[in-house]
Amino acid sequence: RAAADLHDVASAGAAAVSAGDQGRTDDAESALGQLRALGYGHGVRAVHRLDCETSGVMVFARTESAASVLCAAWRSKSSVRKIYHALVASWPPYSTHGLLSGTISIPLAPSKTERLKWEKRPESEGGKPCETLWKVLDNREGEGGRVELELTPVTGRTHQLRVHCAEVGGGILGDSIYGDCPIPWRFGVGAAERSTADAAVDAADASAAAPSAKFLHLHAYSLTFPQPDTAEEMMFTQPVPW
Repeated sequence: RAAADLHDVASAGAAAVSAGDQGRTDDAESALGQLRALGYGHGVRAVHRLDCETSGVMVFARTESAASVLCAAWRSKSSVRKIYHALVASWPPYSTHGLLSGTISIPLAPSKTERLKWEKRPESEGGKPCETLWKVLDNREGEGGRVELELTPVTGRTHQLRVHCAEVGGGILGDSIYGDCPIPWRFGVGAAERSTADAAVDAADASAAAPSAKFLHLHAYSLTFPQPDTAEEMMFTQPVPW
């Protein structure tokens, strides 16, 4: 259910309200820009962020009072729960050690050499504590497929899930920055402008029932937060796009 002063959005891939890898997305391509184009007006306010390449659920406030309450909830973190799904090529904690769930505790800090990146760094050298809970949802690794993970960020650092997955395994499939095989960010000029060659590759991937590595397989699957007026817990979900 959605309150009158809220609007939930299942973003297809890019949001200008994000901590974007490629800088600020053009407003026409952003989730916020799309809402305004649909007639919600310039009073719509961003409450939180997603990386530019991350798909999934976002929430926007339609009034100043709702924005104030929700932003306070995001700052406190105790009443907001976020669950992500991700595809990785391999996951050694499972394939090597047989673990189905666990916790990643690796401190992170902004890269000293690359402006948009974060990196592993000991707390003694300025790293910030970062913790991610993980769980194996589906495993096709032994069949040449992928491992699907449920990821719950306990902390909320920039690129935390992406860096943690890269440090533990080979990175999230299709990551443009982190992991073993980073690729160019395809959505930099808008998803509608994908090349014919990319479309053909995706079609071949689909026919082979294998996920394409040409987009970031990190998805904000569910978002739980308090309703601004009543404090009633609300949860929104969006199925993964792969």
